[in-house]
Amino acid sequence: MFAFGNPNPSEEGHAGLPAGLADVATWIIPEYYDYAPSLDVAGIPPAASAPPASRATRSLFYPGDTTQKPPTNGGSPLGTTCLAETPLSATTYTPDQLSQVYGLNALQAGYGKAAGDRVAVLSLGGGFSQQDVDATAKCFGHSAPKVDVKTGVGIDQPIVSLSLETALDLQTVAWALRNAKTTRLVQVTNNTPGFIDAYSMALTAWSTPPDVITNSFGMCELVSQNTVGSIETVEALLQFSAVVGTSLFVASGDTGSSACQTSVPELSAHAAPTVQYPGSSAFVTAAGGTQLTLGSGNVRIGESVWNDLQYGITGNAVATGGPSAFFDAPWYQGSISGSGVRSVPDISALAATSPGTVISFGGKPFGPVAGTSQASPLLAAGFAMISSRLRAQGQPPLGFINPWLYDTVRAHPLAVYDVTTGNNQYPVEYAPGSTNIPACCQAQVGYDSASGLGSPNFIRLNQRAMRGTGLAATTR
Repeated sequence: MFAFGNPNPSEEGHAGLPAGLADVATWIIPEYYDYAPSLDVAGIPPAASAPPASRATRSLFYPGDTTQKPPTNGGSPLGTTCLAETPLSATTYTPDQLSQVYGLNALQAGYGKAAGDRVAVLSLGGGFSQQDVDATAKCFGHSAPKVDVKTGVGIDQPIVSLSLETALDLQTVAWALRNAKTTRLVQVTNNTPGFIDAYSMALTAWSTPPDVITNSFGMCELVSQNTVGSIETVEALLQFSAVVGTSLFVASGDTGSSACQTSVPELSAHAAPTVQYPGSSAFVTAAGGTQLTLGSGNVRIGESVWNDLQYGITGNAVATGGPSAFFDAPWYQGSISGSGVRSVPDISALAATSPGTVISFGGKPFGPVAGTSQASPLLAAGFAMISSRLRAQGQPPLGFINPWLYDTVRAHPLAVYDVTTGNNQYPVEYAPGSTNIPACCQAQVGYDSASGLGSPNFIRLNQRAMRGTGLAATTR
């Protein structure tokens, strides 16, 4: 049985294990949260469900020139869009453009529909609007998948309040798959036990496990280790996902190499770079963020590490990456980071504000969004389609992809676009006049802790996956 906290009631002040479980359970987490819709109708989450990782930030400036202007959408053609004649067309990319540059369109027609029923999105404390999913699909010419919702412990009905995070995840999966008819959504409470509940539900709530799970939530890694038993349980679930053949994608975070310094005030002067969990787990694929520049024909002119601070944009504006404080380098990374510890991210995709993407939210006009929260579902959808193709050929899905991904890129570097420019430095003021800038991380040739292996070329990744099984490499 999975471990859930200290079973000794004298130490934790709870009733202890029920009779019959003493020999099979190691821990109990004495926490329970009830979702109260009556407190949530105004869109305010219940007080007990505070985010495990605060989105607030106290970054003040970028250590360099902040007068640069962010690039605009110089790519063409735009493809199907209802925004062609609006100012947003200059500052955002369309799904058709991104599908072309990342090679998603080579898989969408044949495998997007089947893949949709095997993609699970995790939402901690957030609701969604099917009307928003439909509106985005209508604007950009893709299918509007029906969202199949399962709720976790303490949630008797779907969550009322709309979540920008959940809207972004669902709408990104929808356009990346293009032809999906359904998408799975797991709603749980937003707290540490919620992580356990979320992955447990995603793996068991449907008759078949998903091929991919995408999660855009995380917490400061230094804080995540404080609840005895919780992280051990989450890690067991992440490892179990590998056993059942599910690929896990997690947004690395949006506060550079200062993930803990920005979310936990007492850590603001912590000198070492910090990252988020569960992105730092060796059993997930951590999704970093990039800024993408396209030209005529939607040819990639360049791709760099996402860091909007250089444009004077503050807040959650930098892709998180760096060394883990708790996990050793997994076998698939080996000495690739040079530090002997787990390094994130593993792979990256578009996360920038400009050009970025737009979503429909709350029935309002389309608005721009950014973050590694759009990179994770984009990557998950791409690899879900590869797994769908493998399944159609009678083969198992990709499952835990990191060992395969690192080996593939080592042997075939063109399976990714190597991001070699940019950094994820993120300054934080820890006292009046004193600023902390952890020394990490700069993009370079090959793997780095700013962009990981680079950004995906799904055409080539699909070809390598097919050749690995002896199957034909063509797509339909």
